Amino acid sequence: MSREAGAFGLARLMSRIGPHKAVALAVALCAATAALVWLGYQATREARRSTELLVERRVAEQLALLSAGLAQDMRGAHATVLVPITPGQLVLEPPYDLADAFARGFARFPYPEFFFTWKGKGDEAGVTYLFTRADRPPVWHGPDRLGGPYPVEVARNPAPMREIVATAREKAEAGRPVALFDAAIGGSRYQVVASVLYGDPDHVSGLVGFAVNLEP
Repeated sequence: MSREAGAFGLARLMSRIGPHKAVALAVALCAATAALVWLGYQATREARRSTELLVERRVAEQLALLSAGLAQDMRGAHATVLVPITPGQLVLEPPYDLADAFARGFARFPYPEFFFTWKGKGDEAGVTYLFTRADRPPVWHGPDRLGGPYPVEVARNPAPMREIVATAREKAEAGRPVALFDAAIGGSRYQVVASVLYGDPDHVSGLVGFAVNLEP
């Protein structure tokens, strides 16, 4: 049907039903159209809200799984890697024997980004060793690496670890067997776990710890 024929038919219909009924019909058509538009909007909004709720639920589930996995890894790494280490194992310079233990820790637990050791040497600073994954070093890790048995890289007294060791030693002075704290290294947030080694009940002789990167 042509546009002219349609318009002619509509004009004939309007002339038959009269002007008042025509206005009422037009109002009814407008109301029906508005109702359809509103129903369509409501349906779209509900569908969008349902999608948002589904996404939020999946994100919450993923975060819960991540938190559970992170907590399990941290407990496991502390119990199986840190606790068995004794002060005598920190004597070697550098302590490459510990690199083997940390390599097994890296292989078993995905979340620890690095392990570290500290021992006193008569001076206040002592000596710190950092152990990182050879294929996934921290972004802030500098060129002061000593190498080490693959897949572990070893660094001696790296500057970014000074504050970490100082904080762990400060907490260890309270007589705690474990130091747990948050720290910032190279602009990234970490949770640090350190096992405290005592030469006698009042003297901290060493630290063995690891850190987990908390950045998403």
